[in-house]
Amino acid sequence: MNEDRYAVLARRFDETTAARAEHQRLTSRLAALQPQLREAEQELDRLGRALEKERTDVRRLESRGLSPSRVWASVRGDLTERLTAEQAEAQAAELAHERARRHRDVVVQEAQRLEAARAALGDVDAGYEAVLVEVRQAAEEPGAVVLRERAAEAGRLLEDVRWRRELDEALAAGSEAYGALQEARKRLDSAEGWSTWDVMGGGMFSSMLKHDELDKAADLLDTASVALQRFSRELADVELPGIDAPMVDGLSRGLDIWFDNVVTDLFVADRIGKAKRQVTDAIRAVDATMLRLHELRVSLG
Repeated sequence: MNEDRYAVLARRFDETTAARAEHQRLTSRLAALQPQLREAEQELDRLGRALEKERTDVRRLESRGLSPSRVWASVRGDLTERLTAEQAEAQAAELAHERARRHRDVVVQEAQRLEAARAALGDVDAGYEAVLVEVRQAAEEPGAVVLRERAAEAGRLLEDVRWRRELDEALAAGSEAYGALQEARKRLDSAEGWSTWDVMGGGMFSSMLKHDELDKAADLLDTASVALQRFSRELADVELPGIDAPMVDGLSRGLDIWFDNVVTDLFVADRIGKAKRQVTDAIRAVDATMLRLHELRVSLG
């Protein structure tokens, strides 16, 4: 009875690993096709515009009206020759456009074929990790000879699955932090604009608008701080260093608004500049770390 269970488990292991490998192969093929598809679309668009131009030139010469092209060709006495030449160029452009369209269609059809083949595999992740765990555990049982040779591979694949998950979680946290930091920098840019106006004598109104932008930036930075803390925890799981969150304090709001003068204006302007530099440094750090995470993720397939 156990032998039958081990054989069934071995077959499940072989089928699930083969399906997942095929899914990854198809995904890689689809990713490789994307640049080709973009290039084919761009070339088709370029040739389409060129074809329309050639057709327009032909229509101008064929028209009975007084288009500049027809009048000039008539004056020179080469209307027929010009028309023949333009028609030939239009025909060549049409052939080139048709070849580009067929090429684009071939790439599109190949992408659709790969997508259909991948979809036919179903959810290759469903139950995959559970099968790997079961194989490793069952391989230790007496009589599970058929699973022994698969146990090492199951362990390697299990580690691969868990590593992928950690990287995906880190990428998600990093994306959230990056977005919040970008929004905060936009608010700080706006606050800096109002600060410049304030230094030049904008008065209480510009101070209030400036601090309104700073308050919004601070709220966004609070969100970014939480996301960066989560990002740092996820980075620790993949053995990468964390990233410190920038801070914007709320000091001198009342002083700056109600006792508006050059000294307080310059003080706040300096604080905004420092905050922007901190945010920019954090954005660069997140960007560099995300690039490294993407490289690690791609290396896993």
